[in-house]
Amino acid sequence: MADTTAPSAGASCLERLKNYVKTPKGSILSAEILISFIIIICYGASYTGGYSTVAICEMIFAMVFFFIFMMGMDKQFLLVNWLWTDLFRAGIGAVLYLIISLITVIGGAGDGARIAGGVFGLIAGLLFTYDTYTLFMEVKSTRQHTAASTAGGRGPRQRAALYALWGSVPRLPCPRLEVRLKHLLAPQEMFFSLFVNHLCRAARSPVSFGMLCNFLIISYLKGRSKHFFFQA
Repeated sequence: MADTTAPSAGASCLERLKNYVKTPKGSILSAEILISFIIIICYGASYTGGYSTVAICEMIFAMVFFFIFMMGMDKQFLLVNWLWTDLFRAGIGAVLYLIISLITVIGGAGDGARIAGGVFGLIAGLLFTYDTYTLFMEVKSTRQHTAASTAGGRGPRQRAALYALWGSVPRLPCPRLEVRLKHLLAPQEMFFSLFVNHLCRAARSPVSFGMLCNFLIISYLKGRSKHFFFQA
């Protein structure tokens, strides 16, 4: 929920525009919109205006993302992973611009506007490539930060929820083995093992078959079957 007491909440659209253009991402998107517009003009003045399709699409996409990021809508609509979506947009735009621009420059003899559009298209391809690189580094840093924050295990709320779920699942026939599994395995793996044991009991399988299922699952998950079976 947005903070209505923040000074920027009542800022006009023009002020948001001025502030966002000064940011690194805002300047990159502004440059992408501007160079795409120049490419559209160049291809429109050439004999083959069909090459302007890529520039039109990329300019529209850049304007949409510029508006979304400027208005902070990416923080309100969390169902979409805007970082990955923007990464795909920039990556596809870079590839298309480089391919189309090489085609137009190589085969544009006698058409100055087409060659100019191809040259600007190559510049746009490099700009979109730089945008893709910055987004990829941002995704990489985000994943590293997430992995570092979860390195010590799951949060206390998640653990409490998983331990609460254990109360609804029938226990293993060997209490000492269950205690050892609880210390060796992560909560989600322990719950999965107990759930399979519950399915085996529901299917009226022998207890030995249920223990064998637990043994195979835990061996696959941790590779510690010899350790806890011989010390249980």
